[in-house]
Amino acid sequence: MARPRFTCLALFVFCGGCAIAPPYKTTFDPVEVNWARSNGKGSISGIVRLSYGGAKSNCPGSEVTLTPRSARADEEALAFYGSLKGGTWIYGKAVGFNKNGDPRMAAYNRITQCDADNRYSFTDLPDGTYYLSAIALGTEAPKIIPGAVTFSTRSGVGVMRPVTIVNGAHVDIDLIKD
Repeated sequence: MARPRFTCLALFVFCGGCAIAPPYKTTFDPVEVNWARSNGKGSISGIVRLSYGGAKSNCPGSEVTLTPRSARADEEALAFYGSLKGGTWIYGKAVGFNKNGDPRMAAYNRITQCDADNRYSFTDLPDGTYYLSAIALGTEAPKIIPGAVTFSTRSGVGVMRPVTIVNGAHVDIDLIKD
C-alpha cells in the first residue's frame, strides 16, 4: 500500500539542483487536501515507460508520486509542466518544481515505487483529483576532465498526468514518454 511521506513531490527531490523555483503566488492551504489523508476504496495502477533521445530510463525502484490537487499544486504543475492536463520534463532542462516546494503539501503525497516490470499501484484512495507523476533516471555517467574536477552527468525523464477517482473506482493509467 502506498503511504504518505514527508518529501516533496518526486520532482522536487530529483530536480533539486537543476532549477530555481519561481515565486509562487498561492499559499498552500491544508484544508483543501485534508480529504486525501483518509482511506477510500479507489485505486490507481499502470506502467511507467520513459525514454528520451533514444535512451530508456530506469523505472524499477523509482518513485511514483500521487499529489492531491490544490490551488498550490495547480500553480506548481503549471510552472513545471506548463499545463494542468499533463506533461513531461527532461532532467537538467526542467524549470519549476524543485526542492523549494512547500513541505506541508508534500505531507499529503502518497508514494510508491515501480516494480521490476515497470508497474506501480496505489490502493485505499479516497475520491478526488490527483497529479500522478513518475521520474525514471538514466544511468549516472562519470565524466573526467584532465586537470580539473570529476563530476557526473545524469539523464532522465519525468511525466505527470492528472487522474480523478469517483465512487471508489479503479483507474488504470500508464505514464509513457517515448
